[in-house]
Amino acid sequence: MALQPDAADRIRGVGLPILANEGTGEHFHAHLDMYVDGKAVSVPAGIGFADVNQGQSGGRSPVHTHDASGIIHVEADTPGERFTLAQFLREWGVLAGNATIGGHPAGEWSVFVNGTRSQGPPDTVVLHPKEEIALVQGTAPYPSRPHTPSLRTSTRPCPEQH
Repeated sequence: MALQPDAADRIRGVGLPILANEGTGEHFHAHLDMYVDGKAVSVPAGIGFADVNQGQSGGRSPVHTHDASGIIHVEADTPGERFTLAQFLREWGVLAGNATIGGHPAGEWSVFVNGTRSQGPPDTVVLHPKEEIALVQGTAPYPSRPHTPSLRTSTRPCPEQH
């Protein structure tokens, strides 16, 4: 997994700590699908991992990805700690302030949580266990409300749980 050179700055910039290991107070997963004009955009592996030890992978945000499946791992030190979709998008580098997401004006995006359209911006979408989130810009990929049941029905083990 390639680390982005400015990942540590982005993680800290959204108010998240860089942990040496996954947090043990809270551990759950949410799933994100992202679409631009009906086409899927991959959520890359390695979001939230930072190179903090001069060339060695040394830390991770409590909110991160391990692979390109769209699964967002939430592993915090404090039980009940809350994280938002906006924090994840900012640490990925695709949300600039509240103005643009991936270069498109934020007002052109729709956020769906478990198939229901959210009325607020990504700052108001708090991540919860087994949540299915779709971030859609332009044409939706299908005529009904975006919803992907993959995480709710998944039996795949988490890579951190051995």
